[in-house]
Amino acid sequence: MPDARRASVILAFTALACLPDDDRPEPGSVFVRAVPSESTANGFTTNDGWTLTFDRFVTALGSVDLDGDPDGADDSCNAYSDARYDWLFDFTVARNEKVGIVYGLGTCSVEYRFRAPSDDTVLGPGVTNDDVAFMRAEASDAYVEEQRISLRVSGQAVRGDESKRFEWIFRQGFEVDRCPNPDEDGYISVLELAGGGEAERTIAVRGEELFRSAPLDDAPIEFNRFAGADADMDGDITFEELALVDAPPSDDWIDDFEGFDEDEPAVAPVTLADLVYLFSLPRVTRMSGGGACTTEKRG
Repeated sequence: MPDARRASVILAFTALACLPDDDRPEPGSVFVRAVPSESTANGFTTNDGWTLTFDRFVTALGSVDLDGDPDGADDSCNAYSDARYDWLFDFTVARNEKVGIVYGLGTCSVEYRFRAPSDDTVLGPGVTNDDVAFMRAEASDAYVEEQRISLRVSGQAVRGDESKRFEWIFRQGFEVDRCPNPDEDGYISVLELAGGGEAERTIAVRGEELFRSAPLDDAPIEFNRFAGADADMDGDITFEELALVDAPPSDDWIDDFEGFDEDEPAVAPVTLADLVYLFSLPRVTRMSGGGACTTEKRG
């Protein structure tokens, strides 16, 4: 071994020997995975009779971390380590995929990012380095300035002899937390972590949410309004065309809507593009088995 290399190895071992022992209690762990909904993976039929399938549904998930009780009632969370990286997946191909594992003790809230791929993104099923390069290119749209692509989605809808295609990109990313239990009593994303304990949580990716008539779990999933947006009748529904179509009435839900971070009150959507980008997009991911999570915009 050359002298310089031998010296560096000795120095590294000496530095490690000088580090203090970690005498904290053994933590618990949370393994976070991601799965597509049945509709995202295999298609679905809308309430108004269209059969819709996705060709691609590409997004990055990651930056899993632990935070304290979101209601502030318990400050016992002691986060040991976070998963500060992300995976890029095409959820028409990906099925049951690791997103990250985090460690901590106490009452902790699991948070994650739904985002554009980062510098060190890991390639998951169905994606390539070309996808990373495409999605990392910054640009602006009607809703954000100079941001990368958080979701790339394409597909088609068929009803009888009618056929429509769509290929959309979204540039807004989100931090996702406060995912409620089905009965809305507490959060499925909040866990009690004990030393040596092992827990799991699953992120469900739900492409069908883009086509709901309102950002509510019981709102119908419809396509007629999207099909009608094809103003030039070329069979391709662009986002620019969605911006020319009125949004469905929102009087029944807008005053009670609580899906966004509390610092950003909801403003009623004017166009169909507003509904999809501002209200449906944040609902595309959630903790499996729970309700729609709270989202906070992130670049």
